[in-house]
Amino acid sequence: MKTVSYFIEGMSCAACSIRLESVLSEADGVKSVNISLTENNAIIIFDETVTSETELKNIISNIGYKAIDNTYDSDSADRKQKIKTLFSKAFLSFILTLPLTTDVSVYLKIILASVVQFYIGKVFYSDALKGLRSKAINMSFMVALSTTCAYLYSLYWALKGDLSHIYFDSSAIVITMVLTGRLIEAKVNEGSQSVLEALLKRAPKTACRIDENGENIVAVEDIILRDILIVKSGEKIPLDGIIVSGDACVDESMLSGESLPVEKEVGDKVFSGTINTQGVFHMEVTSTTDDTILSEIISAVSLSLSDKGEIQRITDRIVGYFCPAVILIAVITAIIWYVWIDPKNPYLALNNFMSVIVVACPCALGIAAPISISAGIGLAAKRGIIIKGGQHIEKLSQITSVAFDKTGTLTNGKFEITDILVMNDSSPEELILNAAIAEKHSCHPLAEAVIRYFGEDPDKIPEPDSVTTVTGKGIIAKIKSNEIVIGNPNFAREHGADKEDLEKILSHLSNEIKTSLIILKNNIIQGAIFCQDSIRKESYSAIELLESMGIEFYMLTGDNEIVAEAISKELGIKEYYAGVLPQGKAEIVKKKSHDGHLSAMVGDGINDAIPLSEADIGFGIGGHTDIACEAADIIIMDGDVSKVPACISIGKATTKNVYQNLFFSCIYNVVAIGIAACGLLNPAVAAISMSLSSISVVSNAKRMERFKL
Repeated sequence: MKTVSYFIEGMSCAACSIRLESVLSEADGVKSVNISLTENNAIIIFDETVTSETELKNIISNIGYKAIDNTYDSDSADRKQKIKTLFSKAFLSFILTLPLTTDVSVYLKIILASVVQFYIGKVFYSDALKGLRSKAINMSFMVALSTTCAYLYSLYWALKGDLSHIYFDSSAIVITMVLTGRLIEAKVNEGSQSVLEALLKRAPKTACRIDENGENIVAVEDIILRDILIVKSGEKIPLDGIIVSGDACVDESMLSGESLPVEKEVGDKVFSGTINTQGVFHMEVTSTTDDTILSEIISAVSLSLSDKGEIQRITDRIVGYFCPAVILIAVITAIIWYVWIDPKNPYLALNNFMSVIVVACPCALGIAAPISISAGIGLAAKRGIIIKGGQHIEKLSQITSVAFDKTGTLTNGKFEITDILVMNDSSPEELILNAAIAEKHSCHPLAEAVIRYFGEDPDKIPEPDSVTTVTGKGIIAKIKSNEIVIGNPNFAREHGADKEDLEKILSHLSNEIKTSLIILKNNIIQGAIFCQDSIRKESYSAIELLESMGIEFYMLTGDNEIVAEAISKELGIKEYYAGVLPQGKAEIVKKKSHDGHLSAMVGDGINDAIPLSEADIGFGIGGHTDIACEAADIIIMDGDVSKVPACISIGKATTKNVYQNLFFSCIYNVVAIGIAACGLLNPAVAAISMSLSSISVVSNAKRMERFKL
């Protein structure tokens, strides 16, 4: 399966995006399609053996739209050009409409009205045609239909010489007002800068590379791995890398949401898009443009903005039937007025027909959910929280239970070796060497502690002949015909460890908050390594905030009962489960869901893939490089566990905003259509009302930018 992202040119309303999504979904080989009207973006997952990008672009082109390979620059340029075009058309339409409201020559009125209707208003005809080609009735079709009826009605009576039935001003005013409304809506949207656009601006286009010719400015696309770059004070870091000389203070707020600069020195990692606020350093490039943390963030946010939750899918289905239903209501309204209410006044029937069609606003209904969800995802992204899909926003607002992994989540996950217990004629040197060889390629925090304690460059540690990792238990390694087993007490017991030796090790742990790694050589215990971790300072506030929100929380750990009890007591966690393997953690989370909870799981992604996947919402807590953790639905970039309750608050606020928009859109359409059908609204006022309804929805979503956690 392949995933592609396209900028879609030509979508004008919710009906356009819904129909385009429907047509693409029916294409052979297409697994899923998500189209965001607010971002003009399409994410398509398809089978390359069945269809191709060329075929997908042809399908999009055949129904009147254009697909452009998404560099995320397109959206910004298109918005600016759209505003310029709308302004010029709305202004010209206003100038030409003014004489139509005065007593000028009928022939001049015909000329001016024709220019407004067919030159300035041709955008409505072209958009309507696109919709019809894809078997959809959109907002442009409704504007074109209503204004064309008024124009032709007026033209008929003008050519017959009956000036009392000429209403060219009505059709022209509607076109002017709709264009003006679209202009205002586009300006409001421009004020709320796309989160993707903001992220993209973080990435420098050039970098200063050092080679045999000295310092040279080059495009970042031309830089390869292991190139040496120089970054000066005030400059953005162009790519991911490691500092090889110098030091600096770096603004990593893009990743963490924290404004305080982070001190960096030789050996520290630096990331594309972050800013060197002080100092000069040389860095070795470790990731090219497509593999940086920033590019992964942009990709994840793009997918999340195009992904739809259940509320939005239901709304889309309603919008699909909205325009045909409104046209039917408008026709019935015209018939009732012409046949029963005022048969002698066909203009009233036409006027009310136009008002019903023009006042209805499927766009407000269509964007009610996506624009709020986009605002919520953007708010989270600014705080270093990557939400991977719109459906997760809805679930966040309903979470009632949160499970925390211990190591690397509630604790720092950076173990330090405190004790070494040697047994059965082994030596500390042999014990540490065997442990280092077995753990050489492991990314577990305990393995990292062993490698650090060993003290050598990891590349100089001998390679094991073979390694088997048993998730949640330990490692089995073959080293020069010897079998080395390293893991927890239960794993040692499974491999024939002597009971008395095990009891001696466990007694060493008595009343101490330490984790043990037991090493066996050919089923005989060599000894044990004891490690200690520390609690994250953010864990205290995370637990306090969840408690204040009335959300249940508990801790899961594979560690021993003594450590689990001590950590839980320190943090004020009343419910905990010790000695639990990943599958066991998943079962506990699953049981909570069965008990009526909507469950979240918070883990560091190392051994938590199973429980993270089992939870309704999985939070990935870790370093900046964990953006690609597939098991997690939400990534907290800087590993600050206190952002879990903050993220839940964002979900609640966003969902509330969605429901506010939906309520307003539904009430507006019911009331406005009713008023128009009763003949209490003229077409010009109807056009203004329709535009204001969309603007109100956008403005309400913009309030999310001021949401305080």
